[in-house]
Amino acid sequence: MLSTVSAGTSLKDGGTRRVRSPGRTASPRSGRPRLPVPRPLAEAEEIVPTAPPVRNKMAHQIACYVVHNMRCYGHVPGLVLLLRRFPRSVGQALVLYWLLRRTDAWNSAVHHAIQFGSSRRPRFLRARREPYDPNKQYVVAHHPHGILLCSWFNWLGREEGPSPTDPSDCGFSTRVKALDGLPVNLCFAPAVQFMALHGEMYRDKVTDASASTLRSILRRTRDGPVKESVAICPGGFSEAVYTGFSDKHEVAFLEGRKGFLKIAIEEGVDIITTYTFGAADMYKTSDWLRHERAVWSQKTGVPLVMWSGRYGTNLPHFEDTVTVCFDPFPASQYSPEDLALAHEDYCRHLKTCFDAYKGCCATSRSKELVIIGKSTRPPKDVAQPSKL
Repeated sequence: MLSTVSAGTSLKDGGTRRVRSPGRTASPRSGRPRLPVPRPLAEAEEIVPTAPPVRNKMAHQIACYVVHNMRCYGHVPGLVLLLRRFPRSVGQALVLYWLLRRTDAWNSAVHHAIQFGSSRRPRFLRARREPYDPNKQYVVAHHPHGILLCSWFNWLGREEGPSPTDPSDCGFSTRVKALDGLPVNLCFAPAVQFMALHGEMYRDKVTDASASTLRSILRRTRDGPVKESVAICPGGFSEAVYTGFSDKHEVAFLEGRKGFLKIAIEEGVDIITTYTFGAADMYKTSDWLRHERAVWSQKTGVPLVMWSGRYGTNLPHFEDTVTVCFDPFPASQYSPEDLALAHEDYCRHLKTCFDAYKGCCATSRSKELVIIGKSTRPPKDVAQPSKL
């Protein structure tokens, strides 16, 4: 279900927006591929998930707490204590749970429970000018990482549920409606496929983000009847460490991170950029040695971040996020020798997209996106310590 955001439309978070329509493409310097210019915010299509409306608000609030708590590992401490106290019984229960996870009936039931317990407040916009080509493959790059890519969990939970009438339609395992029905594999941390709720919902469409895995998926399905794309989060856990660090800046931990561009260029595919405005404001994190922890997260692949939500729980402080899908970055038009140039252009493209749409979310409209990395910190004068 789609609705068009008209010029001057009042936003739920206050204010109105009027956007002057720019040209279709930017004018690049000689020899560079032409970068797409984002569709005006006033012309963006809002995608309304088809999850049933909430009828019992109290039951919905309880379900939201359970879903947020489990997807953010909130159940793990209690599980560890039970395992120490009743090792045999809990061990048997875990074996039974693992067996149930291998069945469609269990996965579908959990997915529907996630759908009921997912907040209806996050919004989703299409900013691409033309539908994504189903006969092409893409690398879908999501920014920022936030805490466990909350926006995509919300979308896949609310919209990509299994069909109650078509057994072959397993929801996300079949397609992604937000991306015009593209079949997409989530290439995230390897542990995601074993996590409660995540594993049931993503099923066989979640794997690791190694270069060999990305290339294998793209090459295996390139000549098949269904061409599959891959979704990644280039900022990784380093970006997650910067969740909630400032009310004036957001960061993209992309300096020196060229691997996803290298793969896209060599495999001849373009990159669909998606951005969730407000994701960096969902949780509070500690400012202690923040950049050092971000760098170590990059080296070790371990998320060195602790977060807190409302009342010290895993419920987000802010949920009125807006996820936007933009036109593809033309990575296929660069040669391998132009990798550095492609990286520079992609960072410029990402900032252009951010500036064009930051007004859609109350917490991001006054922010600036900065590119940081191992040797580049965000501006010190705006970094505000956030205490847990």
